[in-house]
Amino acid sequence: MKSTNFRLLPFGLLLLGLTPLIAQEARMVITNDTVSVGDMEPIQVNVIAFGIAEAASIEASIEWDTTQLQYVSSEAMNLPGASIGDAMVDSGYVTFIALDGSLRFGVADSTTVATLTFARKNDVAGSTVVAFVGDSIQSSSITDTIVITGMGDAVATAWTSGRVVIAAVTSIPVIAEDERLTIHPNPITETSRMVISLQYASAATLEVLSTNGRLISSRKLQIRPGEVVERLPGATFPRSGAYIVRLTTDRERFTRKVVRQ
Repeated sequence: MKSTNFRLLPFGLLLLGLTPLIAQEARMVITNDTVSVGDMEPIQVNVIAFGIAEAASIEASIEWDTTQLQYVSSEAMNLPGASIGDAMVDSGYVTFIALDGSLRFGVADSTTVATLTFARKNDVAGSTVVAFVGDSIQSSSITDTIVITGMGDAVATAWTSGRVVIAAVTSIPVIAEDERLTIHPNPITETSRMVISLQYASAATLEVLSTNGRLISSRKLQIRPGEVVERLPGATFPRSGAYIVRLTTDRERFTRKVVRQ
């Protein structure tokens, strides 16, 4: 991303209260998304929270490369007082905050707390990062709060940025290869199946597309932790040729190229 599009803003996870602090291994993750060249559907990334047992506020700044992505919309959810400030989207960033006065709140693992939707600026293969920016330890706003109240502390938090991939159809198997999802046998036969192995539960959408991005079929799935097997019979693919199989969960997207002979 071009550094001219970036602006450093304070962000962090703040725990307030008079009782002893709870040991936490907090993580905030921006999910990845992969789309194909020629497939003009919106790009969507989620912000997901892990390991937050008790907090008083969450604040984050999220940025992107404005030469690659056009901001469409955003939504904050599932947290008290959650909101997104989008006054600076032309400069390539938004601010997310969840704050409920002096009350504490917990966040269940794998909770989606925000969703950002983008359109691509061009239809050229490549990748770009949607990133958290700043450093909670050096954040003056959070430090000032701690000094004034005398009863707060910043929670050590791991912040993981997401990546958006715009993939040429011929490069999808290379870019998107992930051992958590396999399709075998390939070329497709009547016994072909997709095996997905994830560490979380999620609603999911399984799609079959032509190599130029035309949707052929779509169905809903419910993914559970561990190994899930779904049949991909030959009838799913109407004629001989190459196809794209795409699985989209609440957190990420998997793409595979398959062939029916």
